Amino acid sequence: MRTRIAVGVVGALVAAFLGFVGYVRYGLTVEAAIAGSAAPVAPAGQRPFEILTDTNFSDLREVFNAHAAEPRIVALLSPS
Repeated sequence: MRTRIAVGVVGALVAAFLGFVGYVRYGLTVEAAIAGSAAPVAPAGQRPFEILTDTNFSDLREVFNAHAAEPRIVALLSPS
C-alpha cells in the first residue's frame, strides 16, 4: 500500500516538473508571440503599456521624471 502511494506521489511530482518545464520552454514563447502581435492594453485611466526600445526609452524617462512627487516603480521583467 505504501509503495503505491509513494509511486503515485513520485509520479505526480514528475508530471508537475515536466509540465513546468514544458510551460517555460514552450508556453512563454507562445505568450510572447501573442503579446508581440497584440496592441498593448492597460486599465482605464492608465497609460497603455509599451515595449521598451532604443527609440522610445526617452519617453519613459520623461514620464517617470514628470511625477517626482508621487511614488514610482519601474519593473523590468525578462523571460530568461
